[in-house]
Amino acid sequence: MLDAGGAGAMTLAHFHAVQARVFALLTGDPELMGLTGGHVRDGAAAGAPLPDVQVLIGPERVRPFASATSDGATHEFTVEVIGARDGFDLPKRVAARVGDLLLAPAGIGDPDGAHLVRMQFLRAEARRLTGPARRQIRLTFRAVVESDEN
Repeated sequence: MLDAGGAGAMTLAHFHAVQARVFALLTGDPELMGLTGGHVRDGAAAGAPLPDVQVLIGPERVRPFASATSDGATHEFTVEVIGARDGFDLPKRVAARVGDLLLAPAGIGDPDGAHLVRMQFLRAEARRLTGPARRQIRLTFRAVVESDEN
């Protein structure tokens, strides 16, 4: 059971806010929206034809991160770039733009009720796929946030 005042509460308190900030940042960028034709989503569109390239905000893992003076959490999340054509050129340009946006000094900003301490790029994986989705680039990031109530 999570105590409302404990680290577990902070772990979940900004779960939605971090993803909402990432989504707003990516969909608010005209360059990225131009590269993707507006296909930036937080989930695959069921039954829709696969666009040439799309960005999907993927799974997120949240863990408590607290010290003697602050209460916070780490949010490790993925952003996937899926290409429907052969070749990595467009998906890699899209992935680079996603990274530039998330790692920019302004970045996602501060989630409601919290302060973004650090945004970190962890890794990228590029794969060839079979089927309609021909290319996949999975970017993994870590956001460290602390509660404004510290």
